[in-house]
Amino acid sequence: MRDLIIVAIAGLAGCGHARNDVDHPAPAAPAVAAAPASSWWEIDEVEDAGVLGGAALRLGGEPAYLVMPTIPAYEVARVTIVGSHVTVTGIGQDEAAELVGDRLDFTRGFGAHRASPARSAELDAIIPAVKAKCDRARLCYRAASAVLGIENREAGEFGPLFRSDACDNIITNFVSDVQEAGKSVPAECSGSASPAAGQLAITGLEPAHGDAAGATFVLLRGSGFTSDGPRAAKVYFGSRQGSIVRFANDHELVVQAPGGTAGETVDVLVIFAPGGELLLPHAFTFEAKP
Repeated sequence: MRDLIIVAIAGLAGCGHARNDVDHPAPAAPAVAAAPASSWWEIDEVEDAGVLGGAALRLGGEPAYLVMPTIPAYEVARVTIVGSHVTVTGIGQDEAAELVGDRLDFTRGFGAHRASPARSAELDAIIPAVKAKCDRARLCYRAASAVLGIENREAGEFGPLFRSDACDNIITNFVSDVQEAGKSVPAECSGSASPAAGQLAITGLEPAHGDAAGATFVLLRGSGFTSDGPRAAKVYFGSRQGSIVRFANDHELVVQAPGGTAGETVDVLVIFAPGGELLLPHAFTFEAKP
């Protein structure tokens, strides 16, 4: 009997040892906060926020952006996200922040809050408008440098930061330089390039002014609107979206302009899907109705 008890105890000890040899899964890593795609965060307007006061970040998606509203321009810089860590570059001084729940906390002591849906829609319209303007300035820079026979410093001029008024100035200055040199202004700077047959393009609109209260019908002219199949479109007058009425034909698109500030002249940005973004700079002026 004593031998049986010893064997039983040994068996239990062996079972316990066997359980200790089993590989147990490693404990789960703590969840890392992540920003939903295309979520906007408005930086709190506090004194120590410096140049970032009143700005907004779009987190998620690729790339992420920082929008800094200045008068009368918008600046757009890149934002890098690794897990919950956020870094803003392209503003002269890198800024670091941590995404924690519904707050974005910067290391310098200020924070950011989620933007409202209406504000997010407004901010979404800013980036393509500024980028399209600066993309045109980049093409002008390249073409005018070749015409003038000067060094092309395009890479140095166009970093992660886009600024709408700076891009306007690049085009204006190069047009002036080319004219003073007695040479023809490149189409990339004048916007007068004729699209190839069937190429998707916006060449103009009429009327070029409308009621600041909104609801003005505007005819956008161009080419390739329907020739290669159906497409969707969005039209922005500055940062405000207009309403698509109909594609009249391959060369005409009818839209209804939104309201705006009387006396303000804005860019008109058309975003085709498929097709991309096309910009008419300084193309529409809002007027007060008598």
